[in-house]
Amino acid sequence: MRFGKRSDPIVRHRHCDTRPSQHPVVTDTITVEVLHTVEPNALDDAELQPALREIAESRYVVVGRTGGRQSWVDRIRAFLARDPVEAVTLVADEPASEGEEWTVAVEETDVPGVYEVESSL
Repeated sequence: MRFGKRSDPIVRHRHCDTRPSQHPVVTDTITVEVLHTVEPNALDDAELQPALREIAESRYVVVGRTGGRQSWVDRIRAFLARDPVEAVTLVADEPASEGEEWTVAVEETDVPGVYEVESSL
């Protein structure tokens, strides 16, 4: 672990549902600081990849920074260490406010960096 680097913010808790009639479903719990939210009625105006557009349909698209809200000291330390911001895209049924710290249970999609929100925690 490098100085000032948080532990892996994406995989904190992993639950596997192995019902016989379905493929195993793996759910991760992540915490993000919400950077931007695209409302369902604005999806046509947003420049989304076709695969993301298909997943989103009529739901909210939330872009967030993994690990939650950083302090100013952590931000300066990350800038000086040239530590990149790890962003994820969440597709959710409920909106999230920009600047809010959001902890959610998510399921991975076929699109890298895109997760479907199962529930807010």
